[in-house]
Amino acid sequence: MISRYPDSRSSSSSEKLDLSPAVLISEELVEVKLFSIDDYPVDVSDAAAQMDREKSNKEWRDIWMSAFESDSDANIFQHPDFVIAQSEGFKNKPLLMVVAEASDGRRKLAILAPIEVPQKCFFDFIPVSIFNGYRLAGNRFLGESVENDPLDSYILGEFTNILQRYTADFMLIEDLEENHSLWEACKYNLPRDLFFFLPEHTQKKHRIKLPKDANEYSSSLSSSAHREFRRKHKRSKGVRIQKCTKASEVDDFLIYANQISANSWQSKVFGLRVKNDDAERTLLKTVANLGYLRCYLMFSNDIPIAFEIAYQLRGYVYGAEAGYDQNYSNISPGYLLLYLEIEDLVSDDELKWYDFGKGDAPFKERFSNVATKSADVWVIRHSKKNALRIAIFKANEKIERFLHVCLEKSGLKTRIRQLYRKFSVN
Repeated sequence: MISRYPDSRSSSSSEKLDLSPAVLISEELVEVKLFSIDDYPVDVSDAAAQMDREKSNKEWRDIWMSAFESDSDANIFQHPDFVIAQSEGFKNKPLLMVVAEASDGRRKLAILAPIEVPQKCFFDFIPVSIFNGYRLAGNRFLGESVENDPLDSYILGEFTNILQRYTADFMLIEDLEENHSLWEACKYNLPRDLFFFLPEHTQKKHRIKLPKDANEYSSSLSSSAHREFRRKHKRSKGVRIQKCTKASEVDDFLIYANQISANSWQSKVFGLRVKNDDAERTLLKTVANLGYLRCYLMFSNDIPIAFEIAYQLRGYVYGAEAGYDQNYSNISPGYLLLYLEIEDLVSDDELKWYDFGKGDAPFKERFSNVATKSADVWVIRHSKKNALRIAIFKANEKIERFLHVCLEKSGLKTRIRQLYRKFSVN
């Protein structure tokens, strides 16, 4: 719902709420409004409050959907149902929608979802604190892309007030491409109370421009990658994939994906990736009901050994999470799944691109045919506490680099990696 005062959670639910959006800027050419989409309590016996809630829900949703549907570059991560389902269970801060509107009626929207990030300290020798802030849903603003757009500047200009109002420390724009106009705007046009921070250097962002058929794609790869694809495919007897696109298929898919994830290297390093909990079921079923779900399971002799969670929209397939059972690493299940998945994708004439998602990796480098550069961009509020956090982060990075160099020179790094892989499979 929309609340002018979303922070006042102690108010009685029987009070009539002011549900109009907060007006942050109102000038001759541009007006900026802030909508707080909150689970603010409303007494259902209060008919007036209930009507106000229904009216406010319709207002923000109409604005959001209108911007989403009219923006040809909008991605699945900006759809209201997706963002709201993904934010379920986060009660500390509300979901926010910032709307900048020019006098000619042109609009730009920023959808801001709350996020908590653990503070990275010296290999956990120092207690970890929580970094509270917001992330930009979809890593871009909704609306027509215009170079040097003043609406972008107005939205960025209000980030200071938003962070202060909701006691947040940062705005995170994940996987932002270096050639995107928002990168330049964040780097050079931020208010004085905020600063631009890159925790890591830019890295390659990989995509596959889908060809007419799988043979054309494999032929476009390097000779070694092409041979490996064909060799793995021929050796994999009894391997098949199963697609999940319907809400009725989600429960079974998550059961298998959870089993595979428990035996994947990602879960051993980062913790269980697919939990098969209510939040995951709600999100995937929501996406399936929108018609945007495209997940895959791979079986070897009817035993599930690999999976991918992916979404599709307007010719794009977005890879979100993937994993394979390490007990089957001898047949390269990750490569096999990608090959069989591409065979399926190219059979759909509406699909033009496959996006590997965030992060660089050797297999992405090897099998993508388009690459740009991207990084996580942090817009951070100036404060002594945040300055200390950045100093700790930078010191930690220097220590890690020093240790990696020492291990590399001594030859221990390769030995440790080999031992880890050996024991993690067992």
